[in-house]
Amino acid sequence: MTWGIKLTKTPWEAFWKERYESLASIELPAWQKASWWYEYIVEKQKKFVEKNVGSAKTQKKIIAVDVGCGPGINLGHLIKMGFHPIGIDYSKRTICSLKAIIKSEEASLVVGDAYNIPLKSGTADVVLYFGVMQTTDEPRGHIFQLAETLKPGGILLMSTLRRHTKWELPFWPIYLLSRQDYLTENSNRNTEMIRLRDHLVPRPADDPHNLLKRYSQKELRRWLADAGLVNISFQYDGLVNIFPHLSNSIMLYVRAVKR
Repeated sequence: MTWGIKLTKTPWEAFWKERYESLASIELPAWQKASWWYEYIVEKQKKFVEKNVGSAKTQKKIIAVDVGCGPGINLGHLIKMGFHPIGIDYSKRTICSLKAIIKSEEASLVVGDAYNIPLKSGTADVVLYFGVMQTTDEPRGHIFQLAETLKPGGILLMSTLRRHTKWELPFWPIYLLSRQDYLTENSNRNTEMIRLRDHLVPRPADDPHNLLKRYSQKELRRWLADAGLVNISFQYDGLVNIFPHLSNSIMLYVRAVKR
């Protein structure tokens, strides 16, 4: 499935693939393998799925696909909700580890990624795509692949890092001052995240090259619409959903439906 888009893998993405491949062999909590910094993000994803998909126990057979399933947190949650999910991950090591703990009658596990989803077009009723977009160089291409995997009327649920606008308080004065080389002596991670709007900078203890991409609602909406998705809605991880900057929202949660 290519939709006429040339999909290529670059050093940026290779760095993150290597990083997550190494995490697959380290003894860490599953949430940390899925979301290195914040456990609450994983819990938010579970609630987001419950709210937008519901239980499969009272419905006909529903195919739910988790693209970039990682350590299988969402797969386990989907199984409890009554689904027989399909987990897809580029890491053979991760898939092998999952096969050791998830029974084949509970879920299907496949090696693959969002560049070439190993499923027929129109296969899925639900596609999950959590925490992958911030590490790829082809976000628009990924969205087209995800859309092609969905049946008409199918639901895409995804999350990625939110790019704040220049005019959000308290961001805009710091952004303007830092762009004029003020605040350089008082620069810290927070001011750098505001100045570098397109990326999330790492914590001091992390590798300084661990930048993650951030996206605006406008560009995500455009890509989703171009891929044939409608009824697009956004949620945030903060307490104030209408004004995400007031609660320092980092994540964007997106729901869209295949036309």
